[in-house]
Formats: sequence, structure tokens, C-alpha cells
Amino acid sequence: MIKFFGQVAGADRRLRSLFRTADKGLLLEDLAPTRGRLFEDSGGSIPVTAAGQPVGRVLDLSGRGNHLTQATASKRPTLGRHPASGLRNLAHGSASVASAPYWIASASSNGITVTKIGSGTEGGLPYVDYNVVGTATAHTFIGLTASASNGQASAAQGEPWYASCIARVLTGTPPADCGIRAELTEITAPVTVNAGGAGMLYNGATDATVFRALTVSNAASNIIQAGPHIRTESGAAVNYTLRVKGWQIERGTARSVYQASVSPYDVTEPGYADRWYLAFDGVDDGLASPTIAWATDEVTVVAGLARTARPGSGTVLVIGPNASNNQFYLRSPDAVGMANAGFKSRGGAAGGEIALLNIYDHTPYVLAGQGKIAADLNWSRANRGTPVAPPEDQGSGVFQTAALYIGSRGNTVNYFAGRIYGLLAINRVLSATELEVAERITNAKTGAF
Repeated sequence: MIKFFGQVAGADRRLRSLFRTADKGLLLEDLAPTRGRLFEDSGGSIPVTAAGQPVGRVLDLSGRGNHLTQATASKRPTLGRHPASGLRNLAHGSASVASAPYWIASASSNGITVTKIGSGTEGGLPYVDYNVVGTATAHTFIGLTASASNGQASAAQGEPWYASCIARVLTGTPPADCGIRAELTEITAPVTVNAGGAGMLYNGATDATVFRALTVSNAASNIIQAGPHIRTESGAAVNYTLRVKGWQIERGTARSVYQASVSPYDVTEPGYADRWYLAFDGVDDGLASPTIAWATDEVTVVAGLARTARPGSGTVLVIGPNASNNQFYLRSPDAVGMANAGFKSRGGAAGGEIALLNIYDHTPYVLAGQGKIAADLNWSRANRGTPVAPPEDQGSGVFQTAALYIGSRGNTVNYFAGRIYGLLAINRVLSATELEVAERITNAKTGAF
């Protein structure tokens, strides 16, 4: 068995060597901005230097010059990073404690005013300090995060979720039933609340974990929403200051080590290397290569990815702008709301089935698929597992001469919502040994298995 661990020296060279003299295709590998392969503009004059920046040009490493571009600025994916330990903290911007887009500066309701009076880091955790003052004319709840979207993530029935922070009162003494709570609900997008609510209330003077745990129970729920909020009992007169540290939202049943989320695209954890990816929004993000004369009836695709939502059929990669014969594609999900991914190869016959795999949201995978029209070959697998190979009458012919589209079909429909860590597409069926090389090197940048 061929083994690769971590950020392997020579990985680029190993993958490039899979492209023999006559081979065609595309290779994206190691998206760290220090590698000089990403640009904000489609012309390649403005280098991408940090997470959170748009990506309008990605250099193809296959040696074929099939660089990916997006001319429309608003439709470019975003460069992101998360630690090699995996992306756990989905409380977007929780570490940006001085930033108005993530934490409120001030808010008032029913006679109560909450004002941010300080921020910083304590014990390795970012914190915000809020003064709470006034007399409540009714039961009052004031959220501390600036937007509901900062605390939302796609979810599915049966998943456990945990929202938590560390909090204590710095000055003053809140009355009974006044203090901070963590709220966590399951929702059918955009606003229908199906279950959940606030957890324990805390108003003590020593650090304590304030949390709310929830297992998604409703089959119709497709997102969770969480946030810390200040509760004031009707009639209560208050004047106290509260510190909130290390706000985190994660899948699971307990609080894990805090990950610093500077933004949805910039999450780090001490002691772990960064994993870099292209984030596609599932709305209008997409990239495209120049026209490629594929010239064979063979294809191998390897992709490191994590799906973050299921707004519709999500195209990871496809040759050609429209659904047609003599085409291959990889998409996740295959249809709106489905928890799957699939690869399909077809020639002059439109029949046959897509090779479907069940995969989870927010979870990295290395997906592989191979097709050969003349042999009716059409299979896919996840994380080097057992291949799925449905019956397939593919007809005849070679794959069409067309552009490769990444993140959408034709830059017009079927947008993918998720992260792409690496991608290989080549116009031949790789051998078992070659495929293992491609999957394991892609996994070194993805962290799927």
C-alpha cells in the first residue's frame, strides 16, 4: 500500500506525473495562498493572500493550461481555511470580538439596554463584556450576535448539536431569573421553528459553561440556529456587567476544545496546521476552464470536498454547460435535500443510473469516480470504500469537447454549496495504484480518512 501523511513534500510532483504526454484534464492541489496559485481577478493580476478573499482564477497544475476563471466578481468562490483537526466551530465570527458584523455594539428592548463595553482575550479565549441596565417592562430577550446567520448551520434529523460559552458576572448582582442563556433551535428554513429553545440561565460571579444541547427531532428541520442572549424578568431593575468567552456551536453532545472563528472562512486551532479550500455558496459561485477536447471515452475524477448545505442538485464538476449525452459529472447532492453524492458517465445513450453514495453535511470526503463509455464502466466511492457501480448502458462515442465547470453547471444552475480542497479530472481510467496515489494525496489536504 502507498502511504502519504500530512503535507507531503513532492505531492504536487506525484499528482502531476499522472498526466502523461497525451493526457488532458485538470488538477487543483494545495490551495494555500503562499503557493501563488490563486488570484482575486480572472486575469491573474491580483494574488489571493488570505482567507476570506474572493478567487477569480485558479491555476491548473496538470501542465495543460486549463486554468479556472470567473469573470463576474460576485460569483467567485472564497478562499477558506480550517485546522487539520477538522472544522467544528460553526459560530461564525465568534473570535472577532471587536467586530460589529459579529457581536452587537448595543441593543434595547422593553426598557433594557445591552451595550458592549470591552473585548479581548482571557485564558486563550476571546471575550466580550456587556453592560446590562434598565427596568424591564416585560420579559426581555436580547441576542448578542449581530445576525442570525452567524449562528446557523445545515442540519438533519438525528444529529446532536451543542452550543456553549464560558460566562461570569464582572460587576453588579443580577436579580433572580436575569442573566445569560444559550439558545439552540431547529428550523425549517427560512424561519419555521420546530423545536428547541433556551438552555440554563446563569448569573454567577465565577466562570461557568453556559450551554444548550439539542438532537434534531423533526424530519422537516434543515438548519439549526444558535446564539447567546440576555434574559431579564419582567419588572426587574438591573445594572450589571457580564463577560462572555469562547462562543462555540458544534455537532456533538459536549463542548470540545475552542476553535477561533474569525469569520466563516477563517477558523484556526493552536497546534494544528491549516487546511485550505475554495468555498462555494450554493447560490451563484462557479468557475470554468477553457474548452477541452477530451478526445477519449475515459475519465477519472478525484475530489476532496465537504458539502455544507443542500439547496438543490449541486454540481462539483461537469464537462459541458448543459445536460446532454457524452458527458460526465460529479455532484452533491444529486437532488434537492438528498444526503448523497454521485458520479455519472454516459455516452450516446441517455439511460443508466448515477452511482450514488450517502454522505453527511459538514464532513470531509474524498470522492472518486471512473467511467469508460465503451465498457459501460461507471462507478464511484467515498474515502477508498467499496465502489458503487450501478448497471449502465452508456451507448458509444467519446466525451464532448467543452469546458469543465466547477461548482455549477454552466455557471447558471445546479450550484454546489460546500468546500473543495482539491480536484483531479483526467481523460483516462487510472490504474488501481495511480488512483490510490491520487486519493491519498488529495486526502492529505482534505482530512477525510
